[in-house]
Amino acid sequence: MSVLARIATETGAQPMRMMREFAALSFGPGKIAFGDYVRLRLFDDAFWAGADKRGVAGRRRAAEIMAQANHADGHGLAANRLAAKAYLSAFGFAMPQAVAIFAQDLAAPGGALLRTREQLREFLCDSVVYPLIGRPVQHVAGAGEVELLGVNLEAGRLTTSRAGASADLDGFVEHISENYAGGYLFERRPEPDGAWAKALDGQLPTVRLITVMTDQGARPFRLCATAQTPDGGELLLRLDPRSGAVTGASRGAGLEFQDLDRHPWTGADLTRLSLPDWPAMRAMALEASRLLAPLSLIGWELIPTAAGPMILAVDEAPDLARHQLADRRGVLTADFQAFVAARREALAEAEQLRLDA
Repeated sequence: MSVLARIATETGAQPMRMMREFAALSFGPGKIAFGDYVRLRLFDDAFWAGADKRGVAGRRRAAEIMAQANHADGHGLAANRLAAKAYLSAFGFAMPQAVAIFAQDLAAPGGALLRTREQLREFLCDSVVYPLIGRPVQHVAGAGEVELLGVNLEAGRLTTSRAGASADLDGFVEHISENYAGGYLFERRPEPDGAWAKALDGQLPTVRLITVMTDQGARPFRLCATAQTPDGGELLLRLDPRSGAVTGASRGAGLEFQDLDRHPWTGADLTRLSLPDWPAMRAMALEASRLLAPLSLIGWELIPTAAGPMILAVDEAPDLARHQLADRRGVLTADFQAFVAARREALAEAEQLRLDA
């Protein structure tokens, strides 16, 4: 069955009406591609009830926004997790502790450096090092990230959730060696906040806050949270930006999108959750934004832990689609478009001054 036929069956929308709407949105300010139209459920009027679909940014428009809002000088620092960690930690911002770094065949004297597959496997076989967060050194939209809670040497499995989900040890070593030979970071996994740990099967939620730097200083722009599920999927949580309370939950996108009231494994009522220390977490991101001047639009990945909020990562190109799905409203408000236009002009003037010098 074609995508349009599936959409028509699910929503009752007529294919010709959808094609006319898609054509209009594709030429609109959001530059919507057909993949965006499906992924963001723009075919579903009930989903976007009360919201102007012309304010939704597609992938192409999102990429333009990042290029117009952020100076290229800031990209290298944000994209390299080790560099961002060292920089922000030097100012005292709380971040997970680095335990080891895998960089295949790198001739360097670092004591925490794993240089071979054998050393990587030996490290992962040491039960003392767990629990861990594993992430590529180079940030690529969440690819390659995993929580490792322990190892079962007899079975040759890495435990990835309290529900018993696991990954093959040798397969994981092979995957990291083949795909991230230039750098893979292992950090001490902080203890999750108690209420969230119970509701999310022990998984750490990632709070995703986008900040913008204006003439009046850093300001919060959009907020949501995500959490991994034992099957490797992702929960998407809508958050109240004033209180940090969960106001909605879902998983999947497009035709696989599903609204949730409860966690699909633990049965916990997700809408009873609220971020602990939310004012402190928000203040942490806003203050840290001042240290990344070339970036005027930053995606902060934050985690609520038993010891307080921590910064997990900095994203110079946050996923706007994730926020639009969570909030069911587009990012292209008049204020935000004015911000992007001002940044575009400022960067153009700075570039002209550089060329004239």
